[in-house]
Amino acid sequence: AKTETVQGEKGKVIKLGMKAEQREGYEYELTVSLDMLHENKFAIPTKDRTKLFNPTGEVITKETGEKLIAWLNDGRSQEEALQAAFDEAIKRINATTDVAELGIIYSQFKGADCEAEIVSACSSRKHSLIGTHGNA
Repeated sequence: AKTETVQGEKGKVIKLGMKAEQREGYEYELTVSLDMLHENKFAIPTKDRTKLFNPTGEVITKETGEKLIAWLNDGRSQEEALQAAFDEAIKRINATTDVAELGIIYSQFKGADCEAEIVSACSSRKHSLIGTHGNA
């Protein structure tokens, strides 16, 4: 591993930490991959099969670790976990009154086998929300 640096203001060299060096294609083997901003413990998921992480990023806390441990220890297969996440997402879609939340829910399932169903549910809910607000 190499130390990663950048040149800041007035040519000052700033150390960013260890440079991420991985072999090509390694990400296909992972269940979760997070890009970390160390100064504020902010993590942005680059891959998340668990559906535990906010796709726009979040601050990592003790509770984050507890959620991940619970997911690891629950014994469900990946298919069962995805089905449970899908069922929860459908409930959230039907309950939300915020169009922006629909985009967040969709982004959590982008690339998943059930993406088409999520898109359809989000689209239907969006139309009903716009219709409701448009008539108000």
